[in-house]
Amino acid sequence: MKISKKPKAIVFIDGANMFYTQKKLGWFSDWKKIKKWIEKKFIASWNFYSGEKAGDSDFAFLVNFLRKELKRKVYIFSSKNILSWELKLLADKVIYLEDLKEEIFLKNWDLTRKEKSGIRKSLNRRS
Repeated sequence: MKISKKPKAIVFIDGANMFYTQKKLGWFSDWKKIKKWIEKKFIASWNFYSGEKAGDSDFAFLVNFLRKELKRKVYIFSSKNILSWELKLLADKVIYLEDLKEEIFLKNWDLTRKEKSGIRKSLNRRS
């Protein structure tokens, strides 16, 4: 049996924050590419949730708990202009989506006409 040397990671994806981040950046991420990028570096388990439009500083408690109580490293993926200063200070490492754009960018031609229409409708509803 081959034992992986990659560290384990629990991935939490906040759908609402990701949506608004992508909207503000003006480009969308390809989730398959993000998953592939993360799984090159980590053995990952995935958790997706979506809440109300809110800031991300409310995650400071969770990040602090993971680091201090459970002695876990915390890596945060976010936008340079959107991530709260609290999370920047608490994270072991911050990885900016802008720096990964070429690797995770969802190219327009990767979408079907139906998917493009759905994105446009969603953006118009939330504006």
